[in-house]
Amino acid sequence: MKNFLLDENGDIVIKNNDIATIEGDKLLLQTIKTILQTNKGEWFLNLNEGINRKNIIKKNPEKDLVRNEILSGLIQVDSSLYLTDFDYELDKRTMKIKFTAKKADGTIISDVLSFA
Repeated sequence: MKNFLLDENGDIVIKNNDIATIEGDKLLLQTIKTILQTNKGEWFLNLNEGINRKNIIKKNPEKDLVRNEILSGLIQVDSSLYLTDFDYELDKRTMKIKFTAKKADGTIISDVLSFA
């Protein structure tokens, strides 16, 4: 499966006057990032898409609650995904979340996301 390649701002990437595409594990990771950066209920075409960011972006968030939100987002992309590693760190008003997930077929997905 192919889809449009998005830049860090969520805009479609144009290369050589053509829309760039993405597929495979890179597309899976891009889709995960998109879901995790979407606040549940903000996209009018699917009010259930995304995560409850208020559980992440708050003073002294609970680690289990943050972990559950990340897992919720992963499952929306692929129900076979499960977290194998998860950690986060707070730096003033920014939270960096590092996660590693694994699919049933053994594919490993890992990334670091920032929430402000």
